[in-house]
Amino acid sequence: MCPPAIIVAPLVGSVPLHENYDLVIGIDGFRVASFLDFYERVRHTRPGEVVYLNILRNGRRVQVPLQITSAVPPPESWVQ
Repeated sequence: MCPPAIIVAPLVGSVPLHENYDLVIGIDGFRVASFLDFYERVRHTRPGEVVYLNILRNGRRVQVPLQITSAVPPPESWVQ
Protein backbone atom coordinates (compact mmCIF):
# COMPACT_ATOMS: atom_id res chain seq x y z
CA MET A 1 0.00 0.00 0.00
CA CYS A 2 1.32 3.44 -0.95
CA PRO A 3 1.23 6.38 1.44
CA PRO A 4 -1.02 9.35 0.65
CA ALA A 5 0.80 11.24 -2.08
CA ILE A 6 0.47 13.25 -5.24
CA ILE A 7 1.77 12.02 -8.58
CA VAL A 8 4.16 14.25 -10.49
CA ALA A 9 4.83 13.59 -14.14
CA PRO A 10 8.30 14.63 -15.30
CA LEU A 11 7.17 17.77 -17.11
CA VAL A 12 9.93 20.22 -16.27
CA GLY A 13 13.40 19.48 -17.58
CA SER A 14 15.14 21.36 -14.76
CA VAL A 15 13.53 19.20 -12.05
CA PRO A 16 15.46 15.94 -11.56
CA LEU A 17 12.44 13.66 -11.60
CA HIS A 18 12.60 10.04 -12.64
CA GLU A 19 11.64 8.76 -16.10
CA ASN A 20 8.54 7.18 -14.57
CA TYR A 21 6.16 8.90 -12.23
CA ASP A 22 7.30 9.93 -8.77
CA LEU A 23 5.02 10.15 -5.75
CA VAL A 24 5.50 13.37 -3.82
CA ILE A 25 4.92 12.47 -0.18
CA GLY A 26 6.28 15.63 1.43
CA ILE A 27 7.88 19.02 1.10
CA ASP A 28 10.66 20.05 3.46
CA GLY A 29 9.77 17.09 5.67
CA PHE A 30 6.04 17.91 5.92
CA ARG A 31 3.59 15.29 4.60
CA VAL A 32 1.51 16.18 1.52
CA ALA A 33 -1.42 14.05 0.40
CA SER A 34 -3.10 16.34 -2.13
CA PHE A 35 -2.46 19.26 -4.45
CA LEU A 36 -3.94 21.58 -1.82
CA ASP A 37 -1.43 20.27 0.75
CA PHE A 38 1.30 20.88 -1.82
CA TYR A 39 0.06 24.42 -2.45
CA GLU A 40 -0.11 25.22 1.26
CA ARG A 41 3.55 24.23 1.61
CA VAL A 42 4.83 26.27 -1.36
CA ARG A 43 2.51 29.28 -1.59
CA HIS A 44 4.71 31.55 0.53
CA THR A 45 7.96 30.64 -1.16
CA ARG A 46 9.72 33.31 -3.15
CA PRO A 47 11.57 33.02 -6.43
CA GLY A 48 15.10 31.80 -5.77
CA GLU A 49 14.19 29.80 -2.66
CA VAL A 50 14.86 26.07 -2.59
CA VAL A 51 12.36 23.54 -1.24
CA TYR A 52 13.03 19.83 -0.92
CA LEU A 53 10.51 17.41 -2.37
CA ASN A 54 10.29 14.15 -0.44
CA ILE A 55 9.39 11.60 -3.08
CA LEU A 56 8.77 7.88 -3.32
CA ARG A 57 10.63 6.44 -6.32
CA ASN A 58 10.67 2.72 -7.02
CA GLY A 59 9.79 1.98 -3.39
CA ARG A 60 12.57 4.20 -1.98
CA ARG A 61 12.31 7.61 -0.36
CA VAL A 62 14.40 10.28 -2.07
CA GLN A 63 14.83 13.99 -1.39
CA VAL A 64 15.00 16.24 -4.47
CA PRO A 65 15.89 19.95 -4.30
CA LEU A 66 13.60 22.24 -6.27
CA GLN A 67 14.43 25.90 -6.83
CA ILE A 68 11.34 28.08 -7.08
CA THR A 69 11.66 30.20 -10.24
CA SER A 70 8.47 32.26 -10.06
CA ALA A 71 5.57 33.06 -7.76
CA VAL A 72 3.35 30.03 -7.17
CA PRO A 73 -0.03 30.58 -8.85
CA PRO A 74 -3.26 29.83 -6.97
CA PRO A 75 -4.56 26.25 -7.29
CA GLU A 76 -7.59 27.32 -9.36
CA SER A 77 -5.22 28.04 -12.24
CA TRP A 78 -3.56 24.59 -12.15
CA VAL A 79 -6.42 22.75 -13.82
CA GLN A 80 -8.05 24.00 -16.98
